[in-house]
Amino acid sequence: MFSKIVAGLADLDDAGVDGDAAARAGFLEWVFTLPQDVRPRQAAQDVLSHWEDENPGPAVSAFRDHLKAATRYIPTPQRRGGAAGRRVVH
Repeated sequence: MFSKIVAGLADLDDAGVDGDAAARAGFLEWVFTLPQDVRPRQAAQDVLSHWEDENPGPAVSAFRDHLKAATRYIPTPQRRGGAAGRRVVH
């Protein structure tokens, strides 16, 4: 699926079409077609480690940027006390 998405985006680049929306849609298609036991962050890291095209067109480059963003660690939100933490005890 990955190679089909990149090939389709490369075709858009060759046609001179603005591919930002297509790159976003291609990224979402790639994520949703991953097997259930595969984590998107790890899959994106694997894809980027084997990336060979050093000079992609704009649409493929935007797709690669989405993959890079998927590899970033997002910390789990932590509770800060809620209403009980904001109460002032006199």
